Amino acid sequence: MNLRIAVPLEGDDFESEVSEHFGRARHFAIVDAEDGEIRDVRIVELPFEEHGPGDIPNFLREQELTLSSPTG
Repeated sequence: MNLRIAVPLEGDDFESEVSEHFGRARHFAIVDAEDGEIRDVRIVELPFEEHGPGDIPNFLREQELTLSSPTG
């Protein structure tokens, strides 16, 4: 089974902690997993400074996610 997951981050690198508030995160780790193993991880930055309702989910939908890890 292939999964692509978005995890909101506090910072912009692989050492960042998971953000406690999905809507305030500027960066997301996009994790590709296959058969229970991580195959790839990349960090994406939101392409906008301010956002309205639905902007973040729409941006993440463009990343072709299987699921997301919403918090907050």
